[in-house]
This record gives sequence, structure tokens and C-alpha cells, in this order.
Amino acid sequence: MKISFYLHVWQGVLMFLLGVICVLASFGGYLLSGGGEELLRRSLLNVTSGKAKYDSVELNWKKGRIEVVNIQHEDFAWPKDHPIARLKNLKPRN
Repeated sequence: MKISFYLHVWQGVLMFLLGVICVLASFGGYLLSGGGEELLRRSLLNVTSGKAKYDSVELNWKKGRIEVVNIQHEDFAWPKDHPIARLKNLKPRN
């Protein structure tokens, strides 16, 4: 029985493409199951210029966005050594 070399090449290409599709699908499932909210929550807690306070993080499917409820940022100065900017009462507009 003789198997063509091109058959193995096509098999490898198709397996690679299926692997890429599986990785993308798993990333999409991660975001749909709340992973995007967790990424946003962690990024809000690790802001280098101070701490951000918020009530909750909600996923709004109809508008296609993640909403942060009642976010506030504590006062801070930038840069810390010799500040040239001081930010106070940093809140979003309603």
C-alpha cells in the first residue's frame, strides 16, 4: 500500500487549522462564561496609579459591552517622585 506524501501534508494543514479553531472557540467560551468580567475586575484592582473602587461588573449582551457600576478612583499624583499632575475626584459622567 502506497500513501502519497501530499495526503500527509493536507492532513497536517487541516489538523493545524482545526487546532486554531479550537483555541479560538475556547477563548470565546472563556469570555462568554465570565472571563472578560474577571479580566476587567483584575485590571481595575491593579491600576498602578491608585485604587479603583466599584460596586459591580455586569455583562450587557444587548449593548455588547461590560459595564462597571459606580466606579471611582482615589486621588493620585503623577509621577510619584516629582508630581506634575494631581488628579482628584475622578468619576465618570452619568
